[in-house]
Amino acid sequence: MKRILFLVLIVASTVSSLAYAGTYTTSGNIGQIRAYADSGSSSDTSDVVILLNTGLSQCPTGVWLSATSPGLKSMLSVALTAYAANKPVVFQVSNTMWPGNNNPYCQVVAAFLGQS
Repeated sequence: MKRILFLVLIVASTVSSLAYAGTYTTSGNIGQIRAYADSGSSSDTSDVVILLNTGLSQCPTGVWLSATSPGLKSMLSVALTAYAANKPVVFQVSNTMWPGNNNPYCQVVAAFLGQS
């Protein structure tokens, strides 16, 4: 029974790591939050760029939230709360770069706030 449980855990961890292939995690305090009205795909949304020192070579100075992301409001709420409270935030990001300009900002796929 222990062997089966061990094998299940190994398979689950392998599948989990494959699901997040191409994603990176960064954390830190937010320096600025910028909303760009002209960058969204509809008139009532906009892309959001969040400036922070990510420590990632792909996007060293910030990350972005897509106006078309289903989780935009939730992830922006996490970012705004972290910024207002001057608390560190954790972002999981992909290699999708923001098309708004030449600055390399990685797209946020998840945002976390709180103690680990």
